[in-house]
Amino acid sequence: MAGPPGRATSSCREAEPSSPPTSTHHPKHPHLDFQMPYLKAYFGNLGVPPENLHLVAAELTRVDVLPQLAGLEDVAAASHTRARATLTELAAV
Repeated sequence: MAGPPGRATSSCREAEPSSPPTSTHHPKHPHLDFQMPYLKAYFGNLGVPPENLHLVAAELTRVDVLPQLAGLEDVAAASHTRARATLTELAAV
C-alpha cells in the first residue's frame, strides 16, 4: 500500500485493522519476518559469525502507551517473559 512519500507502511496491519498485530517472527508466518533476516545479514556483513549472533525478540513493547494495543497486555507480558527467559539462558552460557 502506498503511504506518504518517505514513510514506510505495513500492508498486513492496514488490511485487517481490527486484528491484533502479528508477530514478526512467528513460525506460521515466516514471510512476515523482516527484522530477523535483516539483522542477521547486517551483522553478518560486519563479520559477526552466525553462531555468535543471538537475536531475542519481545513483541508489543509499547502496549502501555499505545491505545491501539489495548487488550493485548497479556500477550505483551508473555512475550516479555519469554524474551527475558531466553536472555537469562544465554547469559548463563
